[in-house]
Amino acid sequence: MLFAVVVLLVIICYEYIIWRRRRLARAIVPAKPQPDEKIVERDRAGSIETTGSWVTHTSLVDISRIDQSLLEVGKWGVVKVRLKGFGEVKLSVEGDVEWMCDESYTVSGERVVDVHVKPKVEGEVPIKVVAVYTGGRSSRLVTLRVVKRMCLKCGAPVEPGAKYCWKCGAKLE
Repeated sequence: MLFAVVVLLVIICYEYIIWRRRRLARAIVPAKPQPDEKIVERDRAGSIETTGSWVTHTSLVDISRIDQSLLEVGKWGVVKVRLKGFGEVKLSVEGDVEWMCDESYTVSGERVVDVHVKPKVEGEVPIKVVAVYTGGRSSRLVTLRVVKRMCLKCGAPVEPGAKYCWKCGAKLE
């Protein structure tokens, strides 16, 4: 009985967190303007900007999905990161890969970003993609499937950077 109560409380807390994130993404309560301010504008991202001396900005960006192409050890490939929300975001990748992407991205609704990765090892490679935005950060763990390079003619494993197969001598692409 106690276990069922604990599970129910965990589910309720999780649902509350999801509900609060969605509420913050949709509705921003406007701040009270000071007497010296003339105009209060609300942009599509939910930011409130004024012509006075203060600026209130709220953004929320979440990583909704991560897709990968065929990845080989020591060769550059692409991981597609789908971002949802509003705001300016910077991406980073943690794990056993080298990575490259632009400095920052502006997300307005939904956006897919290509992150170039170069795995260092083969097999199941866990990585963590982190999105840092104004007021917080979002992260997602994903396991990349990385294969070792193989010769197309004989199927022998090939070292990264090799131009010819060590077993049959075929030219590699």
